[in-house]
This record gives sequence, C-alpha cells and structure tokens, in this order.
Amino acid sequence: MKKLVLLLSLMALPILTNAQSVFNKFENSKDVGSVTVSKGLLNLAAHIDIETDDEDLNDFLDIAKNIEGIEVYMTHKPDAATDLKRTAEVHLKKRRLQELMKVKDKDATVNIYVKSTNNDEVVKELFLLVDSKDVKRETVVVSITGKIELSKVGALVNKFNLPEEVKHAQKGRR
Repeated sequence: MKKLVLLLSLMALPILTNAQSVFNKFENSKDVGSVTVSKGLLNLAAHIDIETDDEDLNDFLDIAKNIEGIEVYMTHKPDAATDLKRTAEVHLKKRRLQELMKVKDKDATVNIYVKSTNNDEVVKELFLLVDSKDVKRETVVVSITGKIELSKVGALVNKFNLPEEVKHAQKGRR
C-alpha cells in the first residue's frame, strides 16, 4: 500500500509543480510588489448583474467570465528588476509564448507576448513585460491567462490601466 501511495505521489508531482507559477517566488519579496486576481474574484465580477451602456465595462465583464487569473509583479529596485526579467524569460520559454508586439519610446519598452490558440482572435495568455528607464526605473510583468479575445483587450487596458499599446494588439502583427 505504501508503494502505491508513493508511486501515485511521484506521478502527481509534475502536475503539481507545473501548476506553480515561476513568479511565486516574488509574492513575499520586499523588493517586488505583486497583485494576484483569482478566477473566483473574476467570476464574481463577471456575474454581477449590471445594466450599463458603457461598452468597455460590458466587454470587461464578458472577458472576466473567461479569465483564469491575473498576476502583476512590479519593482523599481535594480537587482529585483534583473531577477524579474530573467524569470519572465524563463516563463516565456517554458510557456512557448510568441512576441506579438514591441513598443519602444524614450522612457520605456513594452513587450507583448501571447500563447496562441487555433483561433486568431483568441489567445490563452496575454503577457506584458514593461521596462521603464525613467526616474523610477520601474519593471512590470503582467500575465493574464484564460480565453482572451483580442478584439476586447481595450476593456482590459482601460480597467487595469495597462499600457495603451496593448489596445492595438492583433495576432500576426509585430
């Protein structure tokens, strides 16, 4: 019986470790701020019965039904920023995300990546890496997972104050 329990535990280990985010190490860091929004909270928001003429709010509520989670990590500390960017690179490689768009201006670089589906209008993950070179030198990582319709991403931009460039993201553009 002990062998069976041990065997089942070993078989389940890859599943359990795969469910862990590579960014979990930052959740208790004093140098990295984090916000994690669970599917439960998003489902609650999606099921609030609101009648409104606000198209962005309606799009957001529609998107929220299909989002599994949102993770945001931010820092202005140079060492933590380096670690956050390295961890983002590991995540990009592990999840096989493709670069959708890169926007550079004098103060910041915004990289937008997606995990594709068979449908060109829907992605499994929308991932942003923002590296600011202004006075604050802030680095931000945003990961939104679920069924995300690119045509409704503008609602996410408006509700979560994401970079404006994300609003114009379309699969196949770079």
